[in-house]
Amino acid sequence: AVNVNGKFIATDVSPIIKDGRVLFPIRTLASLGVTYQWDSKSQSALITKGKDQIKLTANKKEAFKNNQAVQVYVPVQMTQGRILVPFRFVSENFGYKANYEKIRS
Repeated sequence: AVNVNGKFIATDVSPIIKDGRVLFPIRTLASLGVTYQWDSKSQSALITKGKDQIKLTANKKEAFKNNQAVQVYVPVQMTQGRILVPFRFVSENFGYKANYEKIRS
């Protein structure tokens, strides 16, 4: 489950854990006030909040924040026809804090 500021957010595809990192459906970003565009040709997502932008590409560990290269531990994944992005990476790069609750997974 995804919990944003004490409110559980419904997702059409469950978040997954890959290499110790939580990935969640990109559509869930709306709950953070973030917008995104998916380019199916390049398999990349451009995620925007205010003046900040992050570009993530499927299966690549290099991302770009405001056109500066940064490393991401786990790249964007495609599963069940959905785009999953690394939750901590995205949320913290937009100034949010992310916590994993072991008790609830």
